[in-house]
Amino acid sequence: MSPQPHTSIPGLSTLPCAQESPALVSRSQLLDRVASPTEVYQDAEPGEGFRAFWAQRDRDLVIVGLGVASGVRASGVDRFRRVREWYGDLARRAEVEGPDVAGTGPLALGGFRFDVESEKSTEWEKFADGMMVVPRVCYAWTPDGCWVTENRLTRPEVDGSLSMFSYDGAEVTTADSSGPESNEWTEAVGRALQSVKSGETDKVVIARRAAVGGWGGMDVPGALDRLMENESRCSIFSFGVGADTFLGASPEPMVSLSGRRVECICHAGSSARGATPKEDRELGQALLNNGKEQREHGLAARWVERALGGLCDELKWDPSPRLSKLKNVQHLSTAFHGTSKQGRDILEFVEALHPTPAVAGVPMQKALSLIRELEGMDRGWYSGPVGWMDHRERGEFAIAIRSGLVREDGAYLYAGAGIVEGSEAEREYAETEIKMLGLRNALKQGCA
Repeated sequence: MSPQPHTSIPGLSTLPCAQESPALVSRSQLLDRVASPTEVYQDAEPGEGFRAFWAQRDRDLVIVGLGVASGVRASGVDRFRRVREWYGDLARRAEVEGPDVAGTGPLALGGFRFDVESEKSTEWEKFADGMMVVPRVCYAWTPDGCWVTENRLTRPEVDGSLSMFSYDGAEVTTADSSGPESNEWTEAVGRALQSVKSGETDKVVIARRAAVGGWGGMDVPGALDRLMENESRCSIFSFGVGADTFLGASPEPMVSLSGRRVECICHAGSSARGATPKEDRELGQALLNNGKEQREHGLAARWVERALGGLCDELKWDPSPRLSKLKNVQHLSTAFHGTSKQGRDILEFVEALHPTPAVAGVPMQKALSLIRELEGMDRGWYSGPVGWMDHRERGEFAIAIRSGLVREDGAYLYAGAGIVEGSEAEREYAETEIKMLGLRNALKQGCA
């Protein structure tokens, strides 16, 4: 019989809240038997106010977090620093019992808004500029089996976290049903191309949003199962706050840190997959030989090199891009490997890398200004960093692309395209349709 999400680890629930107690007590143990990750995630819906799901690309680690032991909502441009300080203080005051295994201990999971200076809309009101949560109970599926960790805040007065699920009162606007479509999309891409041709920018990433629904209730756990099966090379994620859920399958790992070992993969430049092996090889070779796609990738890779270089003692990367083949799309890809400078944590790398040219553009500030002007929507957490970190200098964050926001019986799907010299509006629109396809199918197949 599999344990329920509310099962307590023996002894933890009886701990006294004495004045000398640590701020957080975290205890982990290996379970004999457990349900699948999506079954555990599903058991918590809709009762838990917070639910998190994370599956790494290599499938060596799947995490499900339920409830809130401690959490922080940080607003504004200093959101990374505020979250870093919150977690650092919490981890220093924590009493941790359990093995040195990734996925155990006081894990924090969550994400960050793409652009804190853009206009906010009501559909994203539950997702703060920065929000990280140490779950009340956390399951981690590893090669050794499934670990369960229960976290308990013993001294709430030292927590200093913000209210988790009440919106903080920032001004929001009502969203329309979709982002730039047809004429609006063509005009937005045309304006971005003018900026590129004039030398004002080298690249601008324009995103769009598609409202989907009418299929009945959205089956988020089922969609996660299908994403796990169909998008095996992606980071599968889901963050539920109340009735709203942000989920996706990202092929774009932002950065991972294990001790001082840093890894990052840069994707930019894309093409469809072929219907046959021969067609697929031809499309891949055409992508490798495409000057426009190579320029787009080069801009992103050079930027990542500069961002990581300031935080690493040693950094290596592929001399030329390779093909990364996913279910519906293939990308130009460059892998980076490095050794971090002493004392650096995962959020310092996230802050240095965000937003990457793959989701914003070059130069960054001008591209962001154009995005705010042209997109006509609120990206929210789409194309922002999402992931996890622990108290042992481990963590992984991905860029939240190929993603969508589920609300009640409908959803918004998000995708973008990099506009550089040689871009065409019709082709870029088709590219966004391909990028939405995986999540669209995963959600639709599970609807009544």
